[in-house]
Amino acid sequence: MSKAAKRREARREALGPTRKQIRLSRREAQQRRWIIIATITVAVLVVGVLGAGAINEQVIKPRQPVAIVAGEEISTSDFQARVRFQRLNMITQLQQVAQQATDPQLLGLFQSYIQNLLSQLNDPTQLGRDVLNQMIDEVLIRHEANKRGITVTVADVQARLEENFGFYRNGTPTPTATATATITPTATATPLFTDTPTTTPSPQPSPTGTFTPTATLRPTAVITQTATPRPTNTPEPTATLVTEDAFKQMLSQELDVWRSINFTEADYRKLIEADLYDQRLRAAFAAEVPTRADHVQGAWMAFETEAGAKGVLDRLKAGEDFKLLMAQIKAGTIVSATASDLAWTPLGDLGTRFGTDVEKAVFSTPVGQYTDVLQGANNRWFIFQVTGHEERDLTPQALRQRQNDAFQKWLDDQRSTNVQFMDYWEARIPTDPPVPPDLLSLGQSNPASPPLQLPTPVPTQPPPPSPQASPQP
Repeated sequence: MSKAAKRREARREALGPTRKQIRLSRREAQQRRWIIIATITVAVLVVGVLGAGAINEQVIKPRQPVAIVAGEEISTSDFQARVRFQRLNMITQLQQVAQQATDPQLLGLFQSYIQNLLSQLNDPTQLGRDVLNQMIDEVLIRHEANKRGITVTVADVQARLEENFGFYRNGTPTPTATATATITPTATATPLFTDTPTTTPSPQPSPTGTFTPTATLRPTAVITQTATPRPTNTPEPTATLVTEDAFKQMLSQELDVWRSINFTEADYRKLIEADLYDQRLRAAFAAEVPTRADHVQGAWMAFETEAGAKGVLDRLKAGEDFKLLMAQIKAGTIVSATASDLAWTPLGDLGTRFGTDVEKAVFSTPVGQYTDVLQGANNRWFIFQVTGHEERDLTPQALRQRQNDAFQKWLDDQRSTNVQFMDYWEARIPTDPPVPPDLLSLGQSNPASPPLQLPTPVPTQPPPPSPQASPQP
């Protein structure tokens, strides 16, 4: 570079950047700022979207209700935990069957039971509906129980929890021989009833080791008669079968299994509490059902056509004996008809069997008389003869049925007026845990060894409750 050029360069440096250079520099700086701001904005938006999604899935959704029952919400998290617990319980039952029924012919005995479990597991919507119905009933029952002053204490729940694992702090009572008891005609009911219809089996802990604790959360109805026996000795408790340490160990093992499906000890205690409320409220309803009712006794003849019934009625009016005409029906002399004696039947039960109009006519017929031709159930025509009419004690079976009916009617009324389902409840049904592939093959019958025609055993499981009303979105 020449001396002149050097002098010009030095002069420019002394004077500073030109206006053009300054404008270009400012423009470049502004562009860099916008790029940085845009990058930060995009990053914040991405993090916000991801965070909002995580918050929605982990915080908001679990707290949203799937149903509202009498003002109380059933949260998504509670619902999903119960469905997963039910699935795990049913898978555990399949595993128990697989372990016990190693012989193909023995496995055939369990086919109906196995296929029922697999059918429920493979239909998550129906299983979710059954579980949600059960949870709805539990809320309704608890609310009604509290209105009636029925309570379940923490101690009650703890005692039942221990019993479910075979631990009895005071020992199990052992029945002793008693003197002959005088049974009074009045029947009383213990607070044990078959639940409302559902195909969901009762929750029970999964097996650990050689012990399989069973939580009998829906016992079958049992009616006992009131007895007035002579004094007997008080049953002495026997030594407990499971120690407290063993109980705690088994419970801990179960909690480890349940942890994988986010089902906690608190969730299990809620199940026990719900069952205790159920039993006690059913007992309260049962105590309100009268143990006596109006009964009739007699005989009946049924005909496929009205003309056939009127022909026999004409013969009765002409003086022929009711019993002799019944004998002719049974002998086949009078065709297209059946006849039978009528044991003592209470008001209400006769209507269920033959129709309400038939029942009204029969109960208004004097003793020793017969009815006119009555159109009844199954489009048949009846003639009844009444040989007895009086108020009597209900049989244990009839009393139990009325107690169940009273409770069921109340529950159906509550379901129809105090339950609201969320539109999205079905989308919240979980499908895990999945059924292991090796258990899916259990439902396939072995052609070489057809199942024996014997009653289907249900291992360590009480009878399933009856179906409940399906949620309607």
